[in-house]
Amino acid sequence: MARVQRARERPTRWIQAVVNVIQDNLLARALDPEKPFELPAFVRWRPFNDFAARLMAFGIKPEHVKP
Repeated sequence: MARVQRARERPTRWIQAVVNVIQDNLLARALDPEKPFELPAFVRWRPFNDFAARLMAFGIKPEHVKP
C-alpha cells in the first residue's frame, strides 16, 4: 500500500496544483462583479478540450495492472 501511495503522490500533487492555479486565476476573474467575464479562447480549442478530458480521465501517470 505504501508503494502505491508513493507512486501516486507526485501526480496527485500536480493535478492539485493545476486546480489551484485555475481557481486562483480563472474563477477569481469570473466572480469579480466589477469586470465582465469571458472564457479564454484556448478553452474553446478542440485539442485543449481533448487533452483536458484525457488528463482528468486517466491522470498524469496512468497505472497499469500487471497480471
